[in-house]
Amino acid sequence: MSGRLRVILVVLAAIALVAVAAVVVWRVVLRDTATPATIDDALARYRAAAAAGDTPIPAGVYVYTTTGSESISALGGTTHEYPPRSTITVTSASCGMELRWDVLTTRSTTWEVCTGGSSGVLQQLAGWTERHAFFGQDDATTWRCTGSPWLVDATVAPEAADHACDGGDARQAGTVAVVGEEAVDVGGVAVETVRVRLEAQEEGASRGPLVEERWVERETGLPVRMAYRVRTDNDSVIGDVVFEEAYDLTLLSLEPRT
Repeated sequence: MSGRLRVILVVLAAIALVAVAAVVVWRVVLRDTATPATIDDALARYRAAAAAGDTPIPAGVYVYTTTGSESISALGGTTHEYPPRSTITVTSASCGMELRWDVLTTRSTTWEVCTGGSSGVLQQLAGWTERHAFFGQDDATTWRCTGSPWLVDATVAPEAADHACDGGDARQAGTVAVVGEEAVDVGGVAVETVRVRLEAQEEGASRGPLVEERWVERETGLPVRMAYRVRTDNDSVIGDVVFEEAYDLTLLSLEPRT
C-alpha cells in the first residue's frame, strides 16, 4: 500500500487526536463516500486528451465486468465496494502508452507501458500512479519500475523476470512469471492471451504481499482479464493501519469506445 495511504493516515490521525469526541467531526469532516466512475466520464476524459500519438493497443475506452473492493481499518474501518462495470482508457505516452483504470471517482490506477525490453519482452511496465480516498482524504502514489514485463513472447521469454518498483517510502520486490498462453472468451470471441503472474512483497512504510495475474492480448498487450490482491500493514501515528484491496476484471468487447 505504501505512500498511497501516507497523506490519508496523517490527516486522519490528526483529526482523530484533536476531535476524538466530536460527533460533528465524525458526521461531517470524516464522512466517507464512494461514487462509481462512469463510462461517460472516461469518454469525456479520453476525448479531451487522446488525439495525438500511436498506441500498440487501439486507443479508446474499454469496458470491463468488475468485482471487488478496497478497505481500510482506521477509525473503525470502512469498505468501498466496486461497481459491476469499470473502464480502462488507452492513450499515447512518450515510450508507448498509458492505461488508466477508473472504478470509483476516488479510485484509479494509471499504468505507463513502454514498448521493447530484454529478450522476449515486448512491453514493460515503466511505472504507475495509484489514487485512493478514504474519509474525504485524497492520496496518490507514483511508482517507478525496472525490468517488470507487461507483454512477453511466451515462446522465447524466460520463465520469470525480476519485478522491482520504488514508491518513495516503500518498495516492491518480486517476480513476474510467464504462466503460458490461454484463450479467453470476450463477447463470444476466443482471444489469444499471454498470462503472467506477479508476486511481490512490499517493504518500508507498508508491508505485505501482492499478487496480480494479467491475461493480456498476445498482439497488443490489452488487458483481457486481471485478478489483483494486496494486503498491507501501514505506518501511522495511531499505529499500524491495514489496507486491503481485491478485484477481478474481464473485458466485454475488443472494440473501444471513442
